[in-house]
Amino acid sequence: MEKLQAILSGETYAEEFMGERCAFIISLSFSQTNAPQAVELEEFSAAIKRLDSAFKITDIILSDTLNKHNALIYYPQDDPEKKALELGNTWLEGPYYKAVELKNVKLLVMRWQELLSEENYPNVRQMSGHTYDSNEYFRATVDFVCAKFVTFICDRRKKSLEKESFSDEPKRALTAPNFDPKKAYGCCLAYVLEECAATLMLRLKGYTNLFHLGKVNAAVNWVAKNPILCASHSELNDAINSKVLAVNTVSKYKPYQGSTKSIEVPEVQLELG
Repeated sequence: MEKLQAILSGETYAEEFMGERCAFIISLSFSQTNAPQAVELEEFSAAIKRLDSAFKITDIILSDTLNKHNALIYYPQDDPEKKALELGNTWLEGPYYKAVELKNVKLLVMRWQELLSEENYPNVRQMSGHTYDSNEYFRATVDFVCAKFVTFICDRRKKSLEKESFSDEPKRALTAPNFDPKKAYGCCLAYVLEECAATLMLRLKGYTNLFHLGKVNAAVNWVAKNPILCASHSELNDAINSKVLAVNTVSKYKPYQGSTKSIEVPEVQLELG
């Protein structure tokens, strides 16, 4: 029996039907644990059940190869795409995917590269870059996300150096004498612009909603909703701008039995690494 009920941020009343097609982005990272606590699996399972009732179609998309940009920071000696693919393989072999399988729901699980292999993706990626170059507000938003990420990993570097904690490969890479914050910034910029291009692809493909378990970063939130203007791809402009993505998260988890007490979800920014 379900112990928790997930309440989505866009709901106006309990169990509302919210749209035709939702993309649930599973944000993977090299710092995540593969042994989640029971309550984390309960919450994930409750979110899956709610998405299945809230939308006619829900597609799960693993952000595995998106992490090739972070692999250049944390695993500079390895093939970045291969290292990123390992994240997706691990997730598909782990307890979260088993939680999806255990639910009597019809959910499609896609790998990130499937989205990037779409015919229109190269042009949409150009549009993401063009918008960064031409739209002052979007550029400032992306730069803020990147600066926050570089601050985060520089803080990790400082703490590791203070503790002389170099036990795992990512920490050894961050604490190496040749660690370059400017390179890290460039990797993050490529990550965010690719993530934004993928979000534009979701608009182009007719998704009505975008769902994350955690808070969606500001750059993705912007391209989910705002008009895109790129003269060299006017037809794609029109197709993308005819649709917007409603961005949803879990606002709280509510116990099913006998209690009205809600478990509030903290406002935590998604980490990119």
